[in-house]
Amino acid sequence: RLATNAYTTPGIDRSARSADVFAEEVYSIVIDGEKVTTKLKHRVIDRCGEEPLRSYLLHKHSLSEGKIEGVNWKALEGYLKSMSATCRATQVKLQNGWIPTNSFLYTQQRVNCDKCPLCASAPETLRHVRCCSAVASFRRERIERLCRDLRGINTAPEIIQCW
Repeated sequence: RLATNAYTTPGIDRSARSADVFAEEVYSIVIDGEKVTTKLKHRVIDRCGEEPLRSYLLHKHSLSEGKIEGVNWKALEGYLKSMSATCRATQVKLQNGWIPTNSFLYTQQRVNCDKCPLCASAPETLRHVRCCSAVASFRRERIERLCRDLRGINTAPEIIQCW
């Protein structure tokens, strides 16, 4: 009944600053000044993880506070959600240097060789993946598309320059 009341109160969004705390509720969860009445777990996880993520991004990409504030996070989230789970995971791993290259896997003793499986002439590092001659044209097209998409969502130039 409480959930129905919260959803059906006229003129109040599901999560809104002005949402009443019903007497039967005793208390409510408020995040950033908004009463949370939907997707509680998602909102709490987002809020709790925000500062560690912000610190990580500032350090990882040498961004200033101003650059972090200039990122259109909603657009970036929309862009990533528009991808399949596999593509999204790969995209995030590439952006943050987390791709499991053969060199990385070799140090963990998960593969027998650290060489690039495409050219077999050099260890497969993240740097090598970006410049391996065996896939130069394919890589160039994908990187150009990525950079175009990132510019389209107003990504900080410092992040785009990583490519």
